[in-house]
Amino acid sequence: MHLTNHTPYAAAYNPGLLPEGRHCLVIALKATYRIVPDAEPLPLAEQQQPLNDTDAYQGEPGDSSLQHDHDLAPYKPRCDVLIDQPTAHVPKGRRARQIEVALQINQWRKAFRVLGPRTWQRGLLTTAGEPDYFSTQPLTWEIAYGGTDPTAYPKTGQSEAYPFNPVGTGYWRKPKRKQLHDSPIAQTEALEQPINDPGARYMPQGYGPVARNWQTRSQYVGTYDEHWMDHIRPFLPADFDPRYHQSAAPDQQIPYPNGGETVTLTHLTPDGHLQFHLPTLREVIHLTPVRGPRITLQPVVDTLTIDPQAATLTLVARAHHPLRHSLHDITACTIGTPPPKPVVVPFADLLATTPSARSTP
Repeated sequence: MHLTNHTPYAAAYNPGLLPEGRHCLVIALKATYRIVPDAEPLPLAEQQQPLNDTDAYQGEPGDSSLQHDHDLAPYKPRCDVLIDQPTAHVPKGRRARQIEVALQINQWRKAFRVLGPRTWQRGLLTTAGEPDYFSTQPLTWEIAYGGTDPTAYPKTGQSEAYPFNPVGTGYWRKPKRKQLHDSPIAQTEALEQPINDPGARYMPQGYGPVARNWQTRSQYVGTYDEHWMDHIRPFLPADFDPRYHQSAAPDQQIPYPNGGETVTLTHLTPDGHLQFHLPTLREVIHLTPVRGPRITLQPVVDTLTIDPQAATLTLVARAHHPLRHSLHDITACTIGTPPPKPVVVPFADLLATTPSARSTP
């Protein structure tokens, strides 16, 4: 299949598999903008970021959090809202023991509390110690609630990971007072559920992408049992849910944006406040099949990533089309509108319009 891209954005296509077993063609666009306060609309970045074709981790895969998901998922039911390398900033470069950070798009808002490093303290009761002061704090999943308890099963020596964030901090299967003393506590917490009980379970708080093997996503992957092995493989199981493709936490998924929405970041930049409006990304995709009329697709923006440190915004728009057999069903894919053809003026008409060719009165 031949791909023609008339837009300034990065574009790519990929084969996909739908839950019903049909193959599909996935087309994705990635537009990169510069975040300039009060700019309407946001200007395009000179360097357009390419589409990610693989997952990337902060460190060793499995032992660190996800840096970014690949951009070629077949379908996302909602739009992921993500912050790349999020960092909490105390206003005006000051220091604080805790602050509240927030990300808002129109009426949708996600906020949580960020605290300085702290530990459990043993006394009459085990309590959370006073947080240290900080001025900036990277908001990786490593400092959020979760982690792995290496002492979970002392008789067998087996460990246990918190399924919603196995790389986090503060999880104990059955905490004991001796091991709790001076052990670290998560540095992010929900506003309505402060972390004050070492034996309780908490939902991790962050703005980055979630790895596909964490329970947040793996619960939607479906059942791969003996029945699947014998009767369904290599197709997806009947209980596969496309929410598996969402790389943002469930409370960071919003309806597809149309453009014009107001985005507000609080305490996520050195200035403490950043506001801008989402640009409109409405490019049309035309497919030319081997047989039949041309097909027109309207992609939707299903991934929105803000990088406050680099002051950039990326929008990924996606469309998919079911195929009868394979990618060979489509001969050409054209994205956007081609530039107008130059007007050809006959040489004789050109001469007639020049001053030397006009008659003198």
